Amino acid sequence: MESLQKTIYTSIYRRSVLLFRGFPGRQFLTFTLIGLFYFLSTIEAKGQFYNGIQMTFGKNRVQYNQFRWSYFRYERFDVYFYQEGRDVAQYVAKIAESKLSEAEDLFYNPVDQRLIFVVYSRLTDFRQSNIGLVGASDEYNIGGTTVIIDNKISIYNEGDLNKLENQVAGAVAQVVIRNLLSGTSLSDKLTGDTGVELPEWFQTGLERYTAKDWSLQADADFKSGFIVGRYRKLITLRNEDAAIAGHAFWSFIAKTYGKGTISDILYLTRVNRDYNASIYQVLGISVKKLMKEWEAFYCNRYQDDSSRVAPEGTLVVKKPRVGVVVSQVKISPNGKQLSYVTNEMSKQTIWLYSLDRKKRKKVISFGHKLEQIPDLSTPVMAWHPNSELLTFIVEEKGWMYLYYFNVATREMSKRMLPEFRKVLSYSFSPDAKRLVLSAVRDGKNDLFLFSMASGNVERITNDPYSDIDPRFVKKGTAIMFSSDRSSDTLLVKDIVDFVPRKSKDLFVVDYPLTSNPPIAQRLDDYTPSLKRGAVELLGDRTVFLSDQNGIANRYVARSDSAINFIDTSIHYRHFLFSKPQTNYKGWITTADYNPTASMFAEVVQADGRSRTYFGKSDFAGEINGTSKLKPTVYAAELQRRDYLADSIAAVTPKTVIISAVFADSVKRANTLTDSSFVDVNGYVFEEEKLNAYFAKQYGDYFYIQKDGDEAVERKKARVYETNFYPHYLVNQIDFGFLNSSYQAFTGGAVYFNPGMNVLFKVGTRDLFEDYRLVGGVKFSSDFASNEYLLSFENLKKRVDKQIVFHRQAFKNETGDFIEKIHSHEVLLSLKYPFTQVSAIKGTFIVRHDRQVILSTDIQTLGAVNSNKLWTGVKFEYIFDNTIRRGVNIFYGTRYKAFSESYLQINGNTDDLHVLGFDFRHYAKIHRDLIFATRFATSTSFGSARLVYYLGSVDNWINLNSTVPTFNSNIPIKQRANYAFQTLATNMRGFSQNIRNGNSFAVLNNEVRWPFVRYFANHSFSSGFWDNLQVCLFGDVGTAWTGLTPYSGENSYDKRIYYNGPITVEVETNIEPIVYGYGFGVRSKVLGYFMRFDWAWGVDSGVRQPRIFYFSLSTDF
Repeated sequence: MESLQKTIYTSIYRRSVLLFRGFPGRQFLTFTLIGLFYFLSTIEAKGQFYNGIQMTFGKNRVQYNQFRWSYFRYERFDVYFYQEGRDVAQYVAKIAESKLSEAEDLFYNPVDQRLIFVVYSRLTDFRQSNIGLVGASDEYNIGGTTVIIDNKISIYNEGDLNKLENQVAGAVAQVVIRNLLSGTSLSDKLTGDTGVELPEWFQTGLERYTAKDWSLQADADFKSGFIVGRYRKLITLRNEDAAIAGHAFWSFIAKTYGKGTISDILYLTRVNRDYNASIYQVLGISVKKLMKEWEAFYCNRYQDDSSRVAPEGTLVVKKPRVGVVVSQVKISPNGKQLSYVTNEMSKQTIWLYSLDRKKRKKVISFGHKLEQIPDLSTPVMAWHPNSELLTFIVEEKGWMYLYYFNVATREMSKRMLPEFRKVLSYSFSPDAKRLVLSAVRDGKNDLFLFSMASGNVERITNDPYSDIDPRFVKKGTAIMFSSDRSSDTLLVKDIVDFVPRKSKDLFVVDYPLTSNPPIAQRLDDYTPSLKRGAVELLGDRTVFLSDQNGIANRYVARSDSAINFIDTSIHYRHFLFSKPQTNYKGWITTADYNPTASMFAEVVQADGRSRTYFGKSDFAGEINGTSKLKPTVYAAELQRRDYLADSIAAVTPKTVIISAVFADSVKRANTLTDSSFVDVNGYVFEEEKLNAYFAKQYGDYFYIQKDGDEAVERKKARVYETNFYPHYLVNQIDFGFLNSSYQAFTGGAVYFNPGMNVLFKVGTRDLFEDYRLVGGVKFSSDFASNEYLLSFENLKKRVDKQIVFHRQAFKNETGDFIEKIHSHEVLLSLKYPFTQVSAIKGTFIVRHDRQVILSTDIQTLGAVNSNKLWTGVKFEYIFDNTIRRGVNIFYGTRYKAFSESYLQINGNTDDLHVLGFDFRHYAKIHRDLIFATRFATSTSFGSARLVYYLGSVDNWINLNSTVPTFNSNIPIKQRANYAFQTLATNMRGFSQNIRNGNSFAVLNNEVRWPFVRYFANHSFSSGFWDNLQVCLFGDVGTAWTGLTPYSGENSYDKRIYYNGPITVEVETNIEPIVYGYGFGVRSKVLGYFMRFDWAWGVDSGVRQPRIFYFSLSTDF
C-alpha cells in the first residue's frame, strides 16, 4: 500500500509542477495539494448515489447492414474495405503513401507505427460503425483517465475522388500531429494525461492546413466571416468555424514566417506543454500581438474586394440562423413554388415555399441534431414536370428511397431504389417516364437512367470521373452534365490508376446513345474552373455556376462550334462564350433556374449563414465573347502560380507514363483516327502515334514512355480476423464505487461510504470497436472494501449485448456489532436502439448478498450469517441528444425512464419493484453560459422496499468535522422491510438523510458559467483556466413513505418516547419538502473536475447554517 501511495503522490507532484508553472509560490501550492490528498486518504468520504445523478445515458449507433471486411497489407499501412469497396481501397492506398510522406516532411516527424485505413462506401455506412462511440468522457470522475490515441483512420467515399483525396490527407495529418504531440510508443501515450490541452482552432486548423494549404472555397468561407468579425474570438469557435479560422491562422504563419516554423512550434508545444510559450520562443512575439498581426494581414488582403455586391432577390428566410445550411433548392416547373433542404447539425428538413403567399411549410424531417459530420448530399430533390409532385431521394435505414409528395393533398408514398448506394442529384425527362441520376455504384460516381414504370436501370457512364447535375436537354434527346473528365469518350475505366482533375466542365451526350463507345461533347469556355448546376435556356443558351474568379457566381453562356480537323469527315469542337450575371461577395453553393418563368433561386453562403434568394432574371442579352470578373486575391495568386508553372514546363522536356496520359491527360486523342479501321500494312503503334501528335503540337518537350513495371502494385486481399487493441487506462483517486447498483440495507441509519480508494481500470476493443472488454479493480485504503468489475460488450449487430460481473465488499459498524457485507452480481443487458438518440434496454440480474457478523465477543461469535439470493429484471427507455461544449457544459435534453423488479429466491422470497424517471435539460443562454435543470423521481413497492436518503451531493468529501455527513436525528421506519438503500441527490444545504422513505423527488436548477473563457480573447494552455466556472444553484426535494409526502406515514412525522410502561407519540409537524440554494466554483485540477459549493438549506421555513461541499464529480 505504501508503494502505491508513493506512486500516486509522485504523479500528483508531477502534475502540480506542470499546473502551477509560472505561479508565485508554486512550490507551496504543490505541497499543499499533496498534503490535502494525504489527509483525504486517512478519512472516509461519504456521498454517492448510484441511480440518481450518476445515470448512464449516451448515444447509439444503429446497424442496418452487416459488412464482410477484408484488407490489403502494404509496407507502412493496411487498408480495410468491404464488398464493393475494393477499387476505392486500392485508390486510397495509392494516395496514402504520398500524403503520409508530405505530412512527415512538413513536421520532420516520421510515423513509426503501422497505420490502419478503414474505408466505407458512404457516410451512412460510417455512421453505422461503432468506431468512436464510447469514450472516457462518459465517466463521472474524469481524473486519471488516459485514452490511448490509436493509428486508425476512417474514410468514406462521397463519390468524388478529389474529396476522397482531401479526406485521406486530412486524416493522415491528424495522425501525424497527434503522434507528434502524444508520442508513438505505448509509454508515451500512457503519460500523455499531462499533455497540453490545445484549443480546437489550433489543432483542427493545423490538420486542415496540413491536408491542403488553401483553396478557393476556404478563402471565400473565411473572407465572408472575417469581414463581419465572426472569427474575432478564436476561443469561442467550434467545429467548422474553428477549422476555418485555424486553417487561415496557419496559412498566415506559413506565408509570413515560413512553413518551417510550424513544425518548430508544434515540437516545442509538446516539450513545453504550452503553445503560447512555444509560439513566443519560435516567432519572438506573443500570441496576443500575433493575433493582431493575423487580423491586420487579412484586413489588408481583403480590402480590395469592396467592388463585389450583395446578392439580389428576395430572401426566403429574412434572418437565417447560424449553422443552418441550405443544401439544395428547386423551383417548380410552373414557377409558383420553391422547395429547399436545410441541414442543422445533421437534422435534415425539406421545406415548401409559396412564391405567391411568401409562406413556407415543412414537408418532412430526418434525423436529430447531433455533433457529427453532416451529410449535405442528402436528401436530393426534383420536381415532376406537372408541378403537382415533389420527389426526393433519401438514405434511410441503409437503403435509398424515392419519395413522392403530393403538394395539393400532402399525401406521401415511397419506393426503394436498391440499385444504388448513393444518389447525388437527378432530374425528370420531359415526359416524366425516366429519371437521369448521378449516383454511386461500385465506388464510382456515374450517370444512370431509371425507368419509372419498370424500374430498369441503364448505365450511361462507367469510369472514375465525377459526373454530377445531369439534366435532359434538347427536348429529352440529350443529357447535359458537369464532369471532371479529360476525355470525351465514355469508356469503362478502373479507379486505381486514375488521377482526377480539379476543375469541371460541361458535357452533352446524345440519348439514346448513338455511338460505340459513346462520345460526350465538351462545352468549354476555356476558363479552368468548377462549372456545375447547368440549366438549358431558350435557344442555344445555358446558365451555370462557375468559380473562375475565385467565388462561385452565375454565368450565362452561348454555345458555338468550329471545325477542329478534317479526315474522311469534318470534326467539330464545341465551346461556350460566357458572361457573368452576378459578382457576389459570397459563394453560391447551390442554385436552380426556371427559363420559362425567367426565375432564379440561389443559396449564398456568407458569414456562416446560408441565405436563400429568389427573383426574376433576364437570361437574354448579347454575348459576343467570353468576359471575366476581377479575380479575388487568392484566385489571382493561383493564376500567377499556374502561369509560372506552365512557363517552366514549356522549356522542360517531360517523360510521362503512358497509362497516366492516354485517357486522363490527352485531349481528343480518341479522334486522331477511326477506331473501327485497322491498316495492317501501315500500322502505327499507339506510342508512335501519340509521340508524333505531341511532337507536332508541342515540339520535342513532350515524350511518351511505356509504363513497364511502374504500375500500381496490385495486392491480394486478406480476410479480417478479430484482433483486440488497448483502448483506455484509468488510474485515479476516487471516493465512490466502481459499479452502479443498490447497496444492501444495513439495518441502521448509516449509509456506507468507501472513503478514499484507488481505481485501476483497463479497456480493450477490436479494430472496429464491435467487441469491448473492460476490467477494473478498486482498492480501498483499508483493503477490506475492495471492488472488482469485469464487462464484455458485443455491439456488432442491431441489438447491443453486454454481460457484467461485479463484486463489492464493505464493513459496517453499528452500536452492537461489526458486520461485513459481500455483494456479487451478474448482469446481462440487451439494448435495442431506435435511432442514434433513443433506445430501449433490458437487463437481467442475479445478485447474492452475504452478511457476516464479525466476531468481537461471545455473543457475536455465535451469530448466524445471512445469505440472500435475488433475481431481477430492469427495463429502460433512454433518450440523449445533448451536445457537449466543455466539461460539464451541455446543450440539449436527455432523460431516462426505468422500472426494476427483484425477487428473493431463498428465505422469505420477498419481492421489490422500483419505478424511476430522470430528466435533464441544458439551455443555452449565451455561448457557453447555460441554464441546466434536472427533475428526478423514484418509488419502490412490494413486500421489500428500497430506502432513499435525501441530502448532500455525490462524492462528497466532508472536510468539516462539525458537520455530520449523515443526519442521525431523522429516524428510519424499521418496519418497512427495507432490502436495499441508496442516496437521493442533489440536495445541497443539508447532510445526508434530511428526509427518507421509499419514494423521493428532487428538482435541481443551475446556471453554469465558464467566465474566464467567456471573456478571454485567446485560448489557455491550462485546463484550470479554460474550465473555471462559477455556478448559482437551487434545489428542491423530498423523500417520503406512503402515497404522497403528506400522507402521514413518514418516519419523521412522529417522534415516539418510551418511559417504562408509558409510550408517547408526538406529531412533529415537519414540512416534507426542503430546499436549498447557494453558489459554487468548479474547475479541472490535476485532471480531476473539482467542485466547491457553499449552500444554505431551508427546513420547515428555517434557514440552516451554511454547509461547504467539496466533491469530485461531473453533472449534475
